[in-house]
Amino acid sequence: MDGFELYISNTSTIPPSASDLCYQDPPGYPYPDIIQTISCNQLGQYVIYYDDVLAPSKRGSIIELCYVAINGCPSSQYGPICNRTCPSNCHGPCDLETGHCILGCLNGWIGEICDQVTIAWLLNIFIISYITYRNTSCMTRMEHGKQ
Repeated sequence: MDGFELYISNTSTIPPSASDLCYQDPPGYPYPDIIQTISCNQLGQYVIYYDDVLAPSKRGSIIELCYVAINGCPSSQYGPICNRTCPSNCHGPCDLETGHCILGCLNGWIGEICDQVTIAWLLNIFIISYITYRNTSCMTRMEHGKQ
């Protein structure tokens, strides 16, 4: 088990993609703890245990997984007991522990929890409002015979 890796992936490709790596056991410890709690705050369809280190018998490593618990929250919730709501301006789910937006923010929002309005978005709203106002003013003047 020295140097095993855990991946969270949307494919079952072996070897898994490096971008899906969730945890890597430090090399040099041939006998890790019997019970381990490893947090992987990633989304995916597959949990892959991968170990490409050959055992002394040269037949490959053997691992027995007796109990695996996969815990999580609904995609709009986070916190130790999933009792907090992800920020409404997140583009997708938020981090299970911090509530930070994993996939970024909806248009017009920035920040780790997408709670800050961008200047460009505010300027865009101002310009649209101004154009609408100007067009309304022009229409009103034209209806009254003014230019």
